[in-house]
Amino acid sequence: MSNDLYALRIMDLKDFSDSTDTSESSSVALGFFDGVHSGHEQIINACVSFARSNGIQAILQTFTHFSIKSNKCIMTNEEKAQILKSLDVDKMAIVDFTKDVMNMSANDFCVNILLNELHAKCICVGIDYRFGHKKEGGIEFLKSFCARNSIELQVIETKIFGEANRKVSSQWLRDLLQEGDMDTYLKLTNERPYQVSGVVSHGKRLGRKLGFPTINLIPQEIKTIPRFGVYATRVSIEGDANYYYGVTNVGQRPTVDTIKSHPEETVETFVFDYEGDCYDKNVRVDFIKFLRPESKFDGLIQLKEAVEKDKEKAALVHGIKMP
Repeated sequence: MSNDLYALRIMDLKDFSDSTDTSESSSVALGFFDGVHSGHEQIINACVSFARSNGIQAILQTFTHFSIKSNKCIMTNEEKAQILKSLDVDKMAIVDFTKDVMNMSANDFCVNILLNELHAKCICVGIDYRFGHKKEGGIEFLKSFCARNSIELQVIETKIFGEANRKVSSQWLRDLLQEGDMDTYLKLTNERPYQVSGVVSHGKRLGRKLGFPTINLIPQEIKTIPRFGVYATRVSIEGDANYYYGVTNVGQRPTVDTIKSHPEETVETFVFDYEGDCYDKNVRVDFIKFLRPESKFDGLIQLKEAVEKDKEKAALVHGIKMP
């Protein structure tokens, strides 16, 4: 759905197809929800609870990704949709974040999107939510708008993480990724790990020659990439009901790509106990624990020795025996 001011896509989370039925009333959660942390989950739960109590649909309204020149995103909307489905959200309404939308007034946004498109009967937001041109809209505006249009407004207080006495936020998640602190990241997301997903690309097969074949992924440009280094990971492969344990290197392969002036960022994963062919298949890599920073070694022999140690550390994290 679109007009001269905005383009809106509504995804049905039952099967991730585009929905064309927009006549049903809804309970709407507003925000970007990058990372879907525990604070976001409180807003989503309120939205779903109202929907179920009132026999209407639960919709999360978000946007296409902001400019990659600013903060990159923890997750794509496709990754976000998988999590929202598990949280019992019915649909995701994605507004294309264009200059027209950026300049849209708070009132026009509420009328065009929330009333005319989503038929909102309840709006759920975090207490610091702001929207509209120059962020002119906030909680006070929503209180007035909802009162005039017989919409229930639920404002969710900020979630504070007890151990650090710090507000749970998407920016904190990005900071944790840059530090490689997956332990705290998992605590803030209710044990949902950061992930990189995509179609397996054909690499140089150097790992295979050295005795540790890897699955190679090129992260999407919009994605926040975690600290360069080696991680214990969990791997899901398209068409395979099992998940596998792995050890993953994130970085620029300084030992083998030294001649490149701008080496690309890669995600290379050795998968324990997997003998299949996953080229051209979709693969998801979940990051569980940081093991060490990325290093440049004197040669391939030293690299192979380091990888063997990495495999041992990852196996210990996963609680499995080395093959």
